[in-house]
Amino acid sequence: MTHHPRTENHDTWLSREALAEAMIPLIGQLYRNNNVVTSIHGRSLINKSTMNILKAWLGPR
Repeated sequence: MTHHPRTENHDTWLSREALAEAMIPLIGQLYRNNNVVTSIHGRSLINKSTMNILKAWLGPR
């Protein structure tokens, strides 16, 4: 069975969303325990939502 391109894009998006969700507790631990400020493209990821992390990863548009 061949996947429709839209389905593949959706699967890719869901995978990226799951990774961003998994990053949130790790980013918080690094900040609280080691005073590490994690950032992407100069944007801090401290106290950001899944969508904000993905937007930062996509970069300026």
